[in-house]
Amino acid sequence: MKEKRKFKFKSIIFIIIIIFALLFVWARYINTKGLNIKEYAITNEKLPNNFHGLKIIHFSDIHFGQTTNFNDLEKIVKKINELKPDVVFFTGDLFNNNIKLTNEDLKKITKELKKIKPALYKYAISGDADLKNYNEYKTTLEDADFILLNNSNELLYYKGTEPIKIVGLTDSKELDISFKEENIEPSFSIVLIHESDNIDNLSSYRVDMAFAGHSLGGQIKVPFLGGIIKKEGSEKYIDGYYKVNDTDYYVSSGIGTENLKLRVFNKPSINLYRIYNK
Repeated sequence: MKEKRKFKFKSIIFIIIIIFALLFVWARYINTKGLNIKEYAITNEKLPNNFHGLKIIHFSDIHFGQTTNFNDLEKIVKKINELKPDVVFFTGDLFNNNIKLTNEDLKKITKELKKIKPALYKYAISGDADLKNYNEYKTTLEDADFILLNNSNELLYYKGTEPIKIVGLTDSKELDISFKEENIEPSFSIVLIHESDNIDNLSSYRVDMAFAGHSLGGQIKVPFLGGIIKKEGSEKYIDGYYKVNDTDYYVSSGIGTENLKLRVFNKPSINLYRIYNK
């Protein structure tokens, strides 16, 4: 009788080990690959008429070298071009703190990102993981034809003379998002943020729409609980859509991984937005 109980106990332990091993393989090698496209139709009556129908691609947090490799990057670029965006936004963390990239790696990454061809422009901000090698990040993005907006802004014109303002924020201590050029103050503003919780620091400014990353969607998602790994700077706004005061706010769950090389119920993704004013 005791031998039977021992055998049964060992069998249960063995089954549990197998289940956990399979879950690990799935979370490490399967769920970190592929690419989901999350689509949003946005209506905002403040959007100037000449921007009605604007198509935006937003991607974030590649953390190259962790679980994202050159083959993955090629697929991301190919998919972005297939979607034919007018504008592309990248909200930081191309690099990863514990991955050392060679000059040859940087050249290959630059060459691939340069292939992204929106109808208008590509904008980017840096993430916290890019700061360690900021000069390499800046060179890579600018050589790939991205407009780098770190606590700065630009006017975007499209099908008319009325522009909108694109603002890039990476430092929560520098929050002056005002813009005046030849007495122009656009009626509509889009803000790019890396650490998503920084949206709360902009309550005194008029922000019509904002996009952020950093959170990785909580990396490990549990049904009914959502993402459970809360990163500093993205503990409140983790994934999807939020209405923050009068701002339409969208947070990307990103592409790569950080620290833990796992994604659970949270495949790599990029966001596609179609913006209308009526």
